[in-house]
Amino acid sequence: MMRLRLTNWKWLVLGSLVAVFVVAAACGDDAPAAPSGLTASDVGSAVESAVKAAVGDTVSAEEIAGMVNSAVAGIDIPEGVSAADVSRLVNEAVAGIDIPEGVSASEIDKMVREATAAAVAGAESGVSAEDLAMAIEDAVSAAVADAVAMEPVVVVLTPTPVAMARAEAKPPAYVDRGKYGGIPTFAATSDPGVLDLHACASINSCLTVNGARYNQLVEFNPVNPTEIIGDLATGWEVSRDGRTYTFFIHPDANWTDGVPVTAADVVFSLDRIVDPNATRLRAGAALKPFYAPGNAKVVDDKTVDMTIKFATAAFLPWLAFDYLKMYPKHIAENLTQVEHNCCYEPMLGSGAFIWKSRSVGGDVEWERNPNYFKEGLPFFDGWKSIRIRDRIGAVASMKVGQLMGWTAKFQVSPTFDVYEVLEQETGGQLRAIQLQGVSQPGLMLNWKKPPFDDPNVRRAVMLVLDRVQLIKSVFKGFGQQGTFLPGGSTVADAEANWPGWRYVDADGNLITTDPVKVVGSQKHPDDIAEAIGLVQAAGQMGFEGTFLTFNDADAVNNADLVSRQLKEHFDWDITVRALDLSAASVERQAGNFNIHSDTHGMELNDTNALLGQMYLAGGGRNPLGWSDERIDVLAEQQGRAPTAAERTKFVLEIEEILKTGVAQWIPTMWLPAQGALNVKVRNFHLPRSTDVANSWNVLQKKEHLWMDPDAQPDWGLGP
Repeated sequence: MMRLRLTNWKWLVLGSLVAVFVVAAACGDDAPAAPSGLTASDVGSAVESAVKAAVGDTVSAEEIAGMVNSAVAGIDIPEGVSAADVSRLVNEAVAGIDIPEGVSASEIDKMVREATAAAVAGAESGVSAEDLAMAIEDAVSAAVADAVAMEPVVVVLTPTPVAMARAEAKPPAYVDRGKYGGIPTFAATSDPGVLDLHACASINSCLTVNGARYNQLVEFNPVNPTEIIGDLATGWEVSRDGRTYTFFIHPDANWTDGVPVTAADVVFSLDRIVDPNATRLRAGAALKPFYAPGNAKVVDDKTVDMTIKFATAAFLPWLAFDYLKMYPKHIAENLTQVEHNCCYEPMLGSGAFIWKSRSVGGDVEWERNPNYFKEGLPFFDGWKSIRIRDRIGAVASMKVGQLMGWTAKFQVSPTFDVYEVLEQETGGQLRAIQLQGVSQPGLMLNWKKPPFDDPNVRRAVMLVLDRVQLIKSVFKGFGQQGTFLPGGSTVADAEANWPGWRYVDADGNLITTDPVKVVGSQKHPDDIAEAIGLVQAAGQMGFEGTFLTFNDADAVNNADLVSRQLKEHFDWDITVRALDLSAASVERQAGNFNIHSDTHGMELNDTNALLGQMYLAGGGRNPLGWSDERIDVLAEQQGRAPTAAERTKFVLEIEEILKTGVAQWIPTMWLPAQGALNVKVRNFHLPRSTDVANSWNVLQKKEHLWMDPDAQPDWGLGP
């Protein structure tokens, strides 16, 4: 077996191209060209010359090729596969990775030459192969990082699958460093609501209060979110057409009643997630684009085949989404949806923690699973989730060490400046943490009731909404105006060109920088005039209705300010109705509102995170089933697009439809998520803003965390 390790996305961009070069001699005319019009030999020559420029002739081209192959292990290539097959597999590994158009071989040569030279500068004569391999990896990472600039919210690259082949399950390297014991307490913002993770839509009242008992097939590596690793799966294989995945289930994985986890449980869970006759909000929206009921088959007790609708690199990241938990068939199939939603007692999982108790006030306690199948995990003896209604009270409790942080690190919580002050006041014992662009507040309009059954009135709200005022007044200036989809236009594009997003200064000049940062910025008068005209033409001036929101201070303040804006321009009298998160979610699903403000935490930093939730029937933020046939078609096309460039083209077409204001969801802003964590909680790793796993729901895992009572403020977060 020849193994290629894909270490990270930056190295993958060039490293996989070099791998094409390595096999090009054997492939002959069958060797495919690299992206952006570069041939395999172009890229190979560029890398070889760059390395030789840095270290001279001490390492041969053959040794360079060997090191590159070693540096990109992870793709299992069966014995007897032809050189053409090898070349095809390497090209499939870089599907969807977009090297900027127009980048020439000489430009890559220059970037790698300069970066490699810097990486090995000062090295002693006779650099070892191991040293050079590390230098090349670091250099290429830096070079590609400079070449491929990314916006804060974009369609991001598929993370590296690092457990592709069947492998012996081994404990992670950090297990040797971890410390055992302790029952830390974390703050939660809501009472447990819908406990069925396949059915729910809320991270706060669902995932953070019930996710600890379950596993997935695969997951984002909690200590390196650029990777996808096995959770229940020890590894997997992919068919040559890229459509059938064979997953191998950990031989020691059991449910907490001692019954083994089997392939039948996996098949049952996958089909349950996409059940067309059941409510499946986040989980269903994640899996349905790729998988249909009945497309998974039991091979044996610990092996399952899963066939997806089409070959795509987007599948594994969505399979790693935290809501796609595996359930015990022998228990879950006998529960009604009501029984599953309401109560902890009937269900059990295979996860690191076992549910222990729930108080009347919503506090939840967990204890360590003593028979967990992952060797060495978890570290905590258990943990507690304490329901906190007063966010400032939670901050005070964090300050004195009663609370270690939030259950998901980020929840409906104070703005970042509060945490920065907290970090200063505790001398660094509490660390402020922020994740950019991972949530989108917006307005949900009940398109089945007047006046919002008229698309022109929906457009009027989109036009007149003062997003900048909301960001400045409610969120202290932390945030940007919200666009429709990650991977579409940038915020800067919208502010320069889109009606409803345009702002002017005191002299009436269009603001071409971030209007949130401009003192005295005002809505473009043409947008306000058009909005008023649309409402007048619809005969809806003076409308009276209800505004459903959550009883969180920011949510109420946001609803009050939006209501005042609509009163000012349309003479609407909107009554704000603030309920607990769980109660408001029930009312939303029943359609008991005219306007509803909601915030969607991004599942993944990917177009489908919002497209499926807001703009396709069945989405978790689309309770009344709004749809548009044009968007349905384009959504399918972007999901099947073979390249990132083609996918972007379809996303922009969807965006053009949404810019007319026809949809039931009006984005207001992109907000960062912020929180604080006590430095005694170790092994916490924050994703980068460009990672596909850049979302707050992937940060609720706790099996890899440990408590170190000796941790000092100057340690910072991390291992």
